[in-house]
Amino acid sequence: MAVKCTGAEFLCFYNDKDWWFSEQDGNLKPGEEHTYWEDDILVNGEPTAEYEFDYETGIKPTDSISVSGGVVLGKVVGKEGPTVESYLRHWLKAKSTTSFVVECDKALTEQIRDLITKAGGKIAR
Repeated sequence: MAVKCTGAEFLCFYNDKDWWFSEQDGNLKPGEEHTYWEDDILVNGEPTAEYEFDYETGIKPTDSISVSGGVVLGKVVGKEGPTVESYLRHWLKAKSTTSFVVECDKALTEQIRDLITKAGGKIAR
């Protein structure tokens, strides 16, 4: 079953150096292979072109992301060769926070912002 998240969550996952290992980040030991995946994702219901899509500029925090199947290769957290879907699910469970998109009447914006920050939440934008 597909895992769904916001663009903001996906970008945090995609940029998490504790889950995606690379030589540039210096978080690989000699002989270890960088982390990468094969397969595309859906952004707002539309498939991405796996090797041509720029995740950094092509995904907005408010986008709806759907991940199913695929495979994560190289050094990973947990057991070898997870699906992209299970890797994202594992990452989401390991987080101590959650994020979501809120839509409200403009007249209530400040009141809702205040409620979120008073409850200890952060507003991304």
